[in-house]
Amino acid sequence: MLEGQILDWGGDRMDMANSIESRPAFLDHHVAEAAVQVPPGLRIHGTTEKWVQREAVRGVLPDSLYRREKFAFMAPPAYTDPKKRAAVDALVDRFLSPGAVTRAGLFDPPAVERFLGELRAEQDRAAQTRGDALLNHLLCLQILSALYIEPSSPVCEPPVPPVEPR
Repeated sequence: MLEGQILDWGGDRMDMANSIESRPAFLDHHVAEAAVQVPPGLRIHGTTEKWVQREAVRGVLPDSLYRREKFAFMAPPAYTDPKKRAAVDALVDRFLSPGAVTRAGLFDPPAVERFLGELRAEQDRAAQTRGDALLNHLLCLQILSALYIEPSSPVCEPPVPPVEPR
């Protein structure tokens, strides 16, 4: 996740490429130092996280944003684009097939099949997005297992012959 998400989304890759240091507002050390001085009861109020920040913008933000639960920023899920969906489906067929899941021994094959079936049938966008994040984690673990624990696994063979350089 560091290379594919955090470095890309946080601006770090662009910063490093240009030999500069940026400080996104909530990562600035002055803001962090002030935040740790805020009593915990104000940072988390009941089950509401970032309570002080929410209260500071109450009346400015639309109510739907003010009340929305905190969630991690994620790249657009695969279901939003047919090409991305096809690419993810190919990875699922290759690395999350019952045989591949059984060989790796990390997950319960019927549970994975049930999850995949439920994810394909899901119509709610929020549930699809949560499922997409879980699917990415399942794929990552299965791919790492195939590449580093069982490198002779048939799923590690290239799906097409490599192109010879000219």
